[in-house]
Amino acid sequence: MRTFPPPTCLDIGGPHLLSSAGPLRNAQQLMQKATDAILPDSHMANPVSHPTKRKSHPPPIPGEPKRVKKDSDTPSEASDDFNTSTHTTAQPRNAFAILMSSSPQPRTPETPPPQKKPPDPSNRSNPANQWRYAFEHYITHPEDHPREVVYYNENWVLIRDAYPKASVHLLLLTRNPDFWFIHPLIALQDASFAASTRTQVTKGRRIAGSELRRLYGHESALENAKANLLSQGVDLAAEADASGAEDEAAEATMAMLGRDWDAEVVVGVHAQPSMAHFHVHFISRDLHSPALKNKKHYNSFQAPFFVGLERFWNRTEAGRNGQTEFEEHDMEPAERQRREQEKREELRESVETRMREAPEYLKRDLVCWKCGEGFGNRFAALKEHLEGEFERWKRI
Repeated sequence: MRTFPPPTCLDIGGPHLLSSAGPLRNAQQLMQKATDAILPDSHMANPVSHPTKRKSHPPPIPGEPKRVKKDSDTPSEASDDFNTSTHTTAQPRNAFAILMSSSPQPRTPETPPPQKKPPDPSNRSNPANQWRYAFEHYITHPEDHPREVVYYNENWVLIRDAYPKASVHLLLLTRNPDFWFIHPLIALQDASFAASTRTQVTKGRRIAGSELRRLYGHESALENAKANLLSQGVDLAAEADASGAEDEAAEATMAMLGRDWDAEVVVGVHAQPSMAHFHVHFISRDLHSPALKNKKHYNSFQAPFFVGLERFWNRTEAGRNGQTEFEEHDMEPAERQRREQEKREELRESVETRMREAPEYLKRDLVCWKCGEGFGNRFAALKEHLEGEFERWKRI
């Protein structure tokens, strides 16, 4: 059999490469040997065992400057710009070292959110206060509200409260704009305005009393007794006349035989009114209503938050009479005017004090208006108790 010597073109590493390990092993060794001969030593600092995974880098052209890419280079610019300065091989950068060596950037202080200012009650343009002026349309256009308006004239309007806190709850509104936004206790110091208010208070109380009689007269023991006497043909007025009593006394006798419903109506104002316009409350004593929902509602119709006008007028007149009875004749006009000014200032200070303390009045312990039993903060218990008091009250 004829044998051929190994080809000289593959004799790169000598005949010892053709070992008995097999043709594949020999081929790998030949390829490694050829790669080492082609690539420079700088690329062999970290040789790769598998040459197919090595990145191919063309050898540098001798004498030609190396390209340094600028940060601002675009891909099209990178092919034309070259740096002719001496090239130094960049060392790998450590990300942790970069973070630690960077100077901290000053933080921009966060702007706090704008604080919401509480609504100004005197600011009429504030939407949060529009509900406080709900009475104005009843005052200026009462004819547009026939269901709510009880009566009106040139100077006054009497309406039903939209959220009554008792069986009967009416409101008296003045149509005089000079007194719209003055505290009631100060406005009533005006003699002319106070006289007009008193006339309307008398009228309004009778209307409220008549409404109570209509609602509960058939359940009242006094009303039923009066009805029985009248059904028997007893002329109470004639009997009163026969006894020599005056007409007013006869009317009082008839009222005593029935029930004085007007006396069951309380008239007054709030120490700190919630509505902007001047108004006077006519409210029945029972405080029986689904709209009476919490402690604040109940205490707003109890003294000292609720100021009864009869008592207020009596105290004011007593103070005036006490000073004028002995001093008015000897007092100079200037002195009299000074005294009146002092009284107005004292009243203003008293009203301002009452207004400041008004929120505390609403926090007072709950007390039954009829029997005086205390309930602390237990409004639900008071509400249940008032149901029983109401049933007994309307049957008197």
